[in-house]
Amino acid sequence: RTAGRMAAACNLSGALLFCLLGGGFFLAGPKAALFVSGFGTLPPSERARYDTAALSRDYARRFLGWGVLLLAGAGASALWSGWAALLALAVWQVLFWRQVRWDPERAFERYDLKQK
Repeated sequence: RTAGRMAAACNLSGALLFCLLGGGFFLAGPKAALFVSGFGTLPPSERARYDTAALSRDYARRFLGWGVLLLAGAGASALWSGWAALLALAVWQVLFWRQVRWDPERAFERYDLKQK
């Protein structure tokens, strides 16, 4: 029972964090692309190759989606069982690691303006 409450608390705090990040990315627009991991470290000439508006919009949607998933897990754990919160955390982990790219070229290739 304690593990379920801890998982629900993690889900709630994660949901709050991701919803705030998603809202910030939506409000900041293309400027928020500088906060995407690896993008801000690229030289300005390299950053100009990418569609920063689409990058920011996609990350805002990603963060909000994660926030809704974790919030649903916390709500389901309050209604049914703490296992729902643990399941939501497991699903979030799978979604997160599927989207991680270690190579900046590969991470941002879908936002390359030359390919569009």
